[in-house]
Amino acid sequence: MQDLITDLGGLELLLAATQFDPDAAIVREWALWAVKGLCDGNARVQARIAELKLDGVVVDEAMARSGVRVELDKATGKLTMKSGDASGSQSGHSAGVTEQR
Repeated sequence: MQDLITDLGGLELLLAATQFDPDAAIVREWALWAVKGLCDGNARVQARIAELKLDGVVVDEAMARSGVRVELDKATGKLTMKSGDASGSQSGHSAGVTEQR
């Protein structure tokens, strides 16, 4: 069943549902449980997730209003968070890393 769901695109659908939505917060929790169930004891599904690559950044309205930007360096897979202060200068902070294969 795990392989069938994955072959039909269910894994990607569930991963997309793990993004927090304040109007449907419980959906994220159910999606996380479902991803856990797909991965449980299934090396093929685990490998498929490990092969995923970050290809872009979603612009969040709240972050944009606050002057925060997240940029992706496609060469390294690193995310960098940048924010402007009152003088307009930018400061950078590492926000996370995705493994590239």
